[in-house]
Amino acid sequence: MAPENTIDAPGSYSQAAIERLFTRHSAFTGRVFSTRSYPSEEKLQQAILDGELELGLIAIENSHTGTLHTTLTMLVDGRLSPVRAGLANAPRVHVVGEYIHAEPHRLLAPPGATLEGIEEVRSHPHVLEQCSRWLDDHVPRARRVAELGTGWASKAINELGDPSIAAIAGEKALEHYDNLIELAQGIETYPSATFTRFWLLGLEPAKGERHHEPRTSLAIRTKNRPGALFRVLACFALRDINVCTIECRPHVRGAVEAHSPWDYTMYLDVDGVPDLDPGVCEAIMNLREFADDVILLGSYPRYTLEVMNGTWTST
Repeated sequence: MAPENTIDAPGSYSQAAIERLFTRHSAFTGRVFSTRSYPSEEKLQQAILDGELELGLIAIENSHTGTLHTTLTMLVDGRLSPVRAGLANAPRVHVVGEYIHAEPHRLLAPPGATLEGIEEVRSHPHVLEQCSRWLDDHVPRARRVAELGTGWASKAINELGDPSIAAIAGEKALEHYDNLIELAQGIETYPSATFTRFWLLGLEPAKGERHHEPRTSLAIRTKNRPGALFRVLACFALRDINVCTIECRPHVRGAVEAHSPWDYTMYLDVDGVPDLDPGVCEAIMNLREFADDVILLGSYPRYTLEVMNGTWTST
C-alpha cells in the first residue's frame, strides 16, 4: 500500500497526528500504513498526483494562530491551472478527511543544555507564536528562528549538538532523535485550547459519511462589489446550512493576470455534503450562477478522537 504522507521531517506533529489517527480511529482499524516526509506542500501534492502516495496529511488551521494560507493557495491554484490550460479532466487533489490534533509543545535541546544557556529557539513560525508568552518569560534573550516545520527544527538541532540552540516540537521528536532532551513541556500560551486542524488529501473524492459529521470546503471567487459577501452567504442561510468557517483573501494570481489586487477568494467550510444534503447541492448551484469561480476543494468525513476517562475513543 502506498504510504501516508506529511510535509515535515520525521518527528513532526504531522507524523504524530497521522499515526494517532490511523492507529486509534475505528475508521482505519487494521489498515497497514507507513509515513514519508516531503519538504513542501507543492511536492506533497505532486506526489499524490503522480501516484506515489495514497493519502497526504497537511495542517490547515490552528486554534491560536489561525489559517495556514499557503495550503489554501496551493489547493486552489492546483485546481485552476489544469482548467486554464484546457485540461478540464486532469487529475486533482481533493480534501478527503479532517482530523484535529492536540499535544503539548516541548522545548527540546541537546544534552547539557539549560534554560539559562539557550540563545536560539527554532520551530515552525506558528509554533513560535503559540509559545511566545512562555519564551518571553523564560528565554527572553533567545533568538527565534523560523523553520519549515517542527520536524526540520528538531532534526537540525539534533545534528548540530549545540546546547545553546533549542527547538519547539512534540513527543514524536524525542522518540525519533536520540540526541535531544526535554527542557520544558506545555509551553504554549493556551495549554488547554491549542488545537491543529489537519486535512487528509487524496486523488479520489471522498464520500461524506453521515456518522462522521461530513463537511464541504469551497473556494469562491467574486469581484469586489457591494453585496458580494452577502450574496454568497445567502445561498447557505436561506437553506438553513451552517457556515462553519469563512475567510476572505485577495487572489494573488488574479492580481497578476488582471491587474486587480482586490479581487477576492472566499474560503468557506459548511456542514453537509452535496451527495447527502440536497440543500448543499442547491446552494453550490446557486453560487455558480453569479460567482466568477466556485471551486469544490472537497466533501469529506471528519475524524475525531476524544479523551474519556484517560482513554482515546473515536467518533
